[in-house]
Amino acid sequence: MDAVPTWVKYFFLVVTGVPWPAASAPKMLSQSADSQRVASALSGPVAGDMAAALRALQGATRGKTGRAIEQAMKRFIVENPRYIDVGAKLFEGNAKGLKQMAYKVEYMKHMAVLTLVYLMI
Repeated sequence: MDAVPTWVKYFFLVVTGVPWPAASAPKMLSQSADSQRVASALSGPVAGDMAAALRALQGATRGKTGRAIEQAMKRFIVENPRYIDVGAKLFEGNAKGLKQMAYKVEYMKHMAVLTLVYLMI
């Protein structure tokens, strides 16, 4: 919930002609933390589990189908493009971007309050 009263938001709209920012910094920070958790899972347990599964498949499969499954899995963890690593990096970038955006939203809201104070003086 936003700590700014509704009347201040409307007053800001009337005085400046710009609506109060609707973005929520706490929600963005929460989503950033979630993205970081997913990135950590992808680079940690998920990659380890897939490597173990690949080793098990290499010993247990034979024939064209086995090789095809092995080749498909290698692209995720061993050979380029290493989809698991790419996914982890994308989630890390998303987390960083959301965190920066949350701080910018909070800054913008503080500047809006300061603008109202300045206009009242």
